Order: sequence, then C-alpha cells, then structure tokens
Amino acid sequence: MMEIKKIIDFPTPNPKDPGPFAFGDQNYINRILSKAAFKNIAIDGFEKDVLIFNNYTAEEAVSEMMALNPALQFLNEQPKKKQAEIKTAVVSKFNEYKDGTGFKFPSAAWLVSASK
Repeated sequence: MMEIKKIIDFPTPNPKDPGPFAFGDQNYINRILSKAAFKNIAIDGFEKDVLIFNNYTAEEAVSEMMALNPALQFLNEQPKKKQAEIKTAVVSKFNEYKDGTGFKFPSAAWLVSASK
C-alpha cells in the first residue's frame, strides 16, 4: 500500500472495517471478547516470515495479488496509465523480497484464546 500511496492518494480505511486488519488492535479484540462475556482472555503476538507466490515472477505475483485482493479493487477505477505505473512500482518492491523460488514477507497475527 505504501508504494501505491506514492502514486495516488486514497483514504486510509478505518482499521475496524471488515477486512484482514480489522483485529489488528489487541485492545479492540479484548473489548469484543469481554463484551461477549468471555473470560481468561489471552492474546499473544506471533510473527513469522511467510514465503508466498512460489515459482512466480514478480510480475505474475503482483498481477495475482491485485486481481484477488478485495482491498485493492479500487485500483480498477484508476486510469490504465496509473494502473500500469502502480504495477511497475509494486513489482519493483516485490523484487526486494525475492527469496529463492518465492517471495518472503514478514507477517504477524494474534493467537487468541478465551473461555465462557
């Protein structure tokens, strides 16, 4: 998204909106579970590099990511020239993460447990 924001301006989505980052805030998760009467809430961070797009070129990986990621569908509304500029920038950035046959990106998640 940082590479895209260098080319076009778009609003930052509300982090609580539905999507992959809706539960990025540990306090938000805790409030939801507490309001639902869960107890013994434990929220632990987990970070690990993930290897994705095995046997893809950077161009193929970016094309697939842009086609399948619902958060990027707004790019279809951009002029074709801007779309091409964005794709070139993202491909360049992806190449920085090339690792063997795939692309290694940092990832993070919460491991959440609770009881009723």
